[in-house]
Amino acid sequence: MGSLGKITTFGTVISLLLLLVSGGSILGWTMVGATWCARLLMVNVISMAWLKDCPTQRYWWLLPAYDLLSFGVWCCGLIGSLIESQGQRFRLLPNSKPQPTADSKDYVPVLEKI
Repeated sequence: MGSLGKITTFGTVISLLLLLVSGGSILGWTMVGATWCARLLMVNVISMAWLKDCPTQRYWWLLPAYDLLSFGVWCCGLIGSLIESQGQRFRLLPNSKPQPTADSKDYVPVLEKI
């Protein structure tokens, strides 16, 4: 359930969903604009002013695409129960605890499925 609660952190996706559901209403467009302005403000304050992150200063305009891609990766993470981390393979148990797999015959990397 904790992973499902993370949906609230995807403001860009939620605002675009509101825009779609509202049929392109003024409220929908206002929420998209407000969400993207808040997102850009956060990036300016944290990445640029505080961390002095130069790549973010050059590529700030890619933030909406980054947000949508992050959402897609999060959605893919909700599917399946096999994880590979640092060369080790784990099966995610129903109680959300990882258990090392005995053999890797049932493991198929995500890129091989595409």
